[in-house]
Amino acid sequence: MLSASFDRTLRHWNARTGKPIGRPVKGHTSGVRGVSFVGGGDRALSCSMDGSLKLWDVESGEAVRSLAGHAGGVRGIAVTPDGRRAISAGMDCTLRVWIWRRTPTPPRPAKVKRSRV
Repeated sequence: MLSASFDRTLRHWNARTGKPIGRPVKGHTSGVRGVSFVGGGDRALSCSMDGSLKLWDVESGEAVRSLAGHAGGVRGIAVTPDGRRAISAGMDCTLRVWIWRRTPTPPRPAKVKRSRV
């Protein structure tokens, strides 16, 4: 289990015991809004109000890649069940689709119409 925090860290947890695994993972410069496992669970993708997404090696806690494309903070991410795509939602009113090959391709923005629900 993974958690994201406004203290700019990520945390890996043991789902059975509820205890943290290792130290908090640092790398974002602003609050982390979301995190999701990618593929088989050995990688994780996080998003932050610093405008970046980061791909992490879950075991080591090291950032594998930093991704940029939004003009402001990133409020959320989702990874497809097959782990081949990720979608990020930014404060810039865009959704960006990331396609994983060996490395993520540059995002293609999709403008999102603002509306209140």
